[in-house]
Amino acid sequence: MVLRRGRFGPFLACSGYPDCKTTRKITMNSDGQAEAKPEKLLDEKCPRCGSQLAVKQGRYGEFTSCSSYPTCRYVKMKETGVHCPECAKGQIVERRT
Repeated sequence: MVLRRGRFGPFLACSGYPDCKTTRKITMNSDGQAEAKPEKLLDEKCPRCGSQLAVKQGRYGEFTSCSSYPTCRYVKMKETGVHCPECAKGQIVERRT
């Protein structure tokens, strides 16, 4: 892993780029030292490929997606518990853009 600088700040990237595109966000601990923020793996399985779901950090906040990205691009939408006012069948999902 090598330290890189991007438009969202410094991050760790795999030195084998472009064959390996693994990256980790860097956070500061209480001592002021930089450390990589690990993905939080959930007990849920991806409905498309069967891999574990992970909580990841994106440009608009945290989101839940498949841990085998980019092979599987499944993203779990956050449900609000509010039914659709038009059809009353589906639920309204949270979305930030």
